[in-house]
Amino acid sequence: MSHWGHFKHVNGRNNRRKQSKIGKFDTKKYVKYKSNKTKSEYKFPNLKKSELEKLKGEIGKKITIDNKKSLLFFSILVLAFGYLFYYLATRLF
Repeated sequence: MSHWGHFKHVNGRNNRRKQSKIGKFDTKKYVKYKSNKTKSEYKFPNLKKSELEKLKGEIGKKITIDNKKSLLFFSILVLAFGYLFYYLATRLF
């Protein structure tokens, strides 16, 4: 007895499933590109390389300061809750 027919059906089902998945997630046919020659409604300044590096440094400093502030705030918050838990645990037990 040959199982060749069964193999063909299983293989066909797998191929149809693959094709349906490709069709669902293929977004290339929906992407529409604009040409580079059209101007956008926004005006961006043209910066020199040195000015761009300076701007990147300033932004990096601001991000670092914000990260340090949030770390300090959360560490104080954790210590306060820890102290509160310790205080309640020693007074109640």
